[in-house]
Amino acid sequence: MALAYITLPEIQNFIGVSDNETLLNIMWETAESIFNNLIRSSGLTSGSKTDYFSVEDFAPGVAGRIFYLKNYNPTAVTTINGVSPGTVNVNYTLVGRRLEFALPVELPSTFPYRYTLVYTAGLSTITSDIKTACLYIVKGIWEQRKTMDIVSFSQDLLSVNYSADKFLDTITNESEKNFVRLIINKYTVPYFYAT
Repeated sequence: MALAYITLPEIQNFIGVSDNETLLNIMWETAESIFNNLIRSSGLTSGSKTDYFSVEDFAPGVAGRIFYLKNYNPTAVTTINGVSPGTVNVNYTLVGRRLEFALPVELPSTFPYRYTLVYTAGLSTITSDIKTACLYIVKGIWEQRKTMDIVSFSQDLLSVNYSADKFLDTITNESEKNFVRLIINKYTVPYFYAT
């Protein structure tokens, strides 16, 4: 995972710890992963994203014509089923996350039978509210590092899983918790992809 939202010096300054860099790096990566999980996205940094859609993702009669992209702030479509935009039958309009083609795009005839859309999305600069939310999450992990919200545990080959959905309850300061919730609501990508 590429660490994208905050830096190690920001974390050290925010929680007031200068040693334990290995532990802080793990917490850094975990905090950003939790944040991405809570906003239902693979990340907010600008870059190439790929979405897959099967025929079941569409309402009857509109398959291959209207797509709701699954990442925050899409800006331009790169390819549709491997075809560059601007060529025959792939003219489109992109408003918000709603991508509409002038004519329906044909479903690929090879396995896997699904539409593949590659596009650019995300923010070119990470805003201070995202950084602060991630720092609050790191602080919550730091304060609860011995009693994290473990949802499952295995003995052999040691597998421990944490609950991202309930993680915000472990942040002890109520105003910090509410701030993180507001930022998550601001950047959450909704789960409605069909029309």
